[in-house]
Amino acid sequence: MAPRFGGVPFLSSSTGIRCRLGELKGRRTTSANGFVAMSFHPDLNEIYSDGFQVGIVGAGYNPIRMDQIEHINRIDDEIIKQINASKFVVADFSGHRGGVYFEAGYALGIGLPVFWTCKKSDVTDLHFDIRQFNCIDW
Repeated sequence: MAPRFGGVPFLSSSTGIRCRLGELKGRRTTSANGFVAMSFHPDLNEIYSDGFQVGIVGAGYNPIRMDQIEHINRIDDEIIKQINASKFVVADFSGHRGGVYFEAGYALGIGLPVFWTCKKSDVTDLHFDIRQFNCIDW
């Protein structure tokens, strides 16, 4: 059975996401990484481990989340490096972290597909600049 949170299926069971991830296999880059931009608040750890991570691995990619990468670089340089080395970005706007907005915008700017997600209770507070994108609420 697909992982669920609060009775709502995660990214790991979303047919539309799986189809779109399948399309990425033909993209020019050979990267097998999917960068996950999200808050590192402990309340969201289960969302990552049982949802985003499971879905990305299930689609044949390696999830990359900055709090799980060891490095000695400036954090902003490392974020850009990791996004550049990815095939797509999952941007979860739960908690409205400014870094997520930056990382999603950067990914769009370099032509990477972005999967927009947000906790259902936070969707109404999304910044107006991104409301034009389809956002998967969970």
